[in-house]
Amino acid sequence: MRSKSNQSLKPVIPAEQLMEIVKKVISRYVAKGSIPGREAPDAEMSVFEKFWNNREKILSAFQGKSQLTTYCIAVANRMCCEFIRKEKKHWNQLHEAMETVAELNNNTNHFETEKNMHFKNEVKRLSNALQFFNGESAKFNLFLKYYLDIPINNEDIKKYHPQNIQSISTLLNQKEPSSKGEKFEQLAEVVNTVEAKNVKSDSVRMWLNSRMTTLLNRLNGNGITSHNHESLTILMELLDNKNHPTEV
Repeated sequence: MRSKSNQSLKPVIPAEQLMEIVKKVISRYVAKGSIPGREAPDAEMSVFEKFWNNREKILSAFQGKSQLTTYCIAVANRMCCEFIRKEKKHWNQLHEAMETVAELNNNTNHFETEKNMHFKNEVKRLSNALQFFNGESAKFNLFLKYYLDIPINNEDIKKYHPQNIQSISTLLNQKEPSSKGEKFEQLAEVVNTVEAKNVKSDSVRMWLNSRMTTLLNRLNGNGITSHNHESLTILMELLDNKNHPTEV
């Protein structure tokens, strides 16, 4: 009978080490031009979350024929290829949309009116979609604007947490983040300060990415539009300009 002490231990890999592996794999595809540089953070998080959520099944298949890191790189590489196949056609949508706008600008006022109406309708749909996040609408709106580099005003903060307007404003403006990672660190600090929690930046990243995915699914649910993170940024800027017109 095989003793328990002789059984192989299950392999484990820390989240930080896994994230470094994923970043290295993604960087290779960015260098080759297979993934646009602007999409690298989304690709990293998509692959990381898929790997991390299925890590027990993935690591249980490790047979020890190579180093664990080598095995993880191979798995991350396969997931990256799947991500590219899934997302590639969407990466060209913004470029195609801008070409369409250029065409409309060269056509008649009728087409110009249709274009403006389309943007107006999409902004309205975005505004409606932002209202349905189970009591988290104000928080999601604030965090999304910060993530997308859209100016935040006191009204946005007030809707999220009216008792801490000044402290939240101070936290979000204490320094200029040099990366998306630093943005999530500052957002985590906001959550921990005003909600009395103890969350890490990766938790905030997963929370925000999950809700962005839900938002995009709602916008694209009509089967006509096919928005992505870049077109969402444009719509958010248009919505912000509509709600807070520039004062002269």
